[in-house]
Amino acid sequence: MKKLKFNKSGLAISRRVAAEGSVLLKNENVLPLKKDTKIALFGRNQVDTYKGGGGAADLWAVKCQNYADGLEKLGRVYKPLLKKYRDT
Repeated sequence: MKKLKFNKSGLAISRRVAAEGSVLLKNENVLPLKKDTKIALFGRNQVDTYKGGGGAADLWAVKCQNYADGLEKLGRVYKPLLKKYRDT
């Protein structure tokens, strides 16, 4: 099996594409959220985030963080609902 090499320029490009590829389709005075607004996350993928679908859709990730952990670090998650997903 061929060993993959880490490519820093590839990581920088991936981050830029991810940031520029995030598009808000329509904002009716909802965003940006106020700093004290809590966000409710729905579905198990908020905790068990998939980085790829397997096979040709899979990717080699240097770092993968789920949505819940990222928003929790910001203090933005509605914790009672998140606890239910983590418990199951």
